[in-house]
Amino acid sequence: MVVVSSPRAGSQQQLSSRKGLAMSLGVTIKILVVLCWIRLQFFGEVLPTAMPEYSILLQWTDLAILYQNPPLALFEKLPKNLLTAMDLIVKQRDFAGQRATFIQIGANDGIMYDPLYKHMISNQSQWIGLQVEPQTELFQNLPIIHHNAEDWAFYNGVIAGPNRCVNRTIEFCETKTPGVGSWDTQGQLNTITLAACGGNNPKMHIVKRPCLPSFENLVMEQASPEFKRRTTKCLAKDPSETSTSDKKIEEKQCTFHVDLVQIDVEGYDFDVIQLIDFDHMIPQCIHYESFHLKGKEQAALDFLRAKGYTVRERIAGQEMDTLACRTLNKQV
Repeated sequence: MVVVSSPRAGSQQQLSSRKGLAMSLGVTIKILVVLCWIRLQFFGEVLPTAMPEYSILLQWTDLAILYQNPPLALFEKLPKNLLTAMDLIVKQRDFAGQRATFIQIGANDGIMYDPLYKHMISNQSQWIGLQVEPQTELFQNLPIIHHNAEDWAFYNGVIAGPNRCVNRTIEFCETKTPGVGSWDTQGQLNTITLAACGGNNPKMHIVKRPCLPSFENLVMEQASPEFKRRTTKCLAKDPSETSTSDKKIEEKQCTFHVDLVQIDVEGYDFDVIQLIDFDHMIPQCIHYESFHLKGKEQAALDFLRAKGYTVRERIAGQEMDTLACRTLNKQV
């Protein structure tokens, strides 16, 4: 005897199968939403370094968000120096299968007086960098010494506020013979003051260099695609908001998860720090040369502490730099 199923019964079976698939998909989406909510509410900013096993969960749930690298867990306390901080950053990222990211403003030639160089010799592959240096004679060495650095990018220019960066150019007082002679004559006075070119100074002259007015412009226009993929989340900007960014990016509002910002611009370090939009970019650590800040050194410390950073004041006569990091323990 042959049993023939009615068309109506077949339709009911197909409908039932589709309903089951839809329910399964709905449950999966709900689970992802719940995991993302848990991640943001309980682990997003204050996951202790003593709980690194949760970073696997955080990395997986980040697939439901729009960026690759989540913010790092706050350090338990302020690292004793920059190299220790870099080791901690790499350790966290490596545990989660990620590469750390940094922006270096004033990279020089990549070796001379570069505080990152000692760490990068053996850890270069664990970082994705964006190095900025205005002087062509010094800049041209960066891609040479870092030729094996995958996904790094190099910008031969300056980052400066709109009041100094006019029409994407900025004036510098530079030595006429960069790379020749002592440290003081290798162009390192270029960012301090244009007055150095005044009078009949035969060694210095005013030159124009390319510039960008914000860290947002710097990342969006100069960073490598992999750097942007790992650090950047962009959403449509509220039409009611205004922007000082260029037309090509002013329709978007971006958040940047950069692990380290290194600054050495001979006296303008605090000005560069103030260019960081801390509402949308909160580096884990900021390391800067404070020796040349003179009257602005305390103001820089107060500014960073107000932004939530733990800062150790440099020892006068022994140190030239200051380290600020995001920590659970605010005592130094």
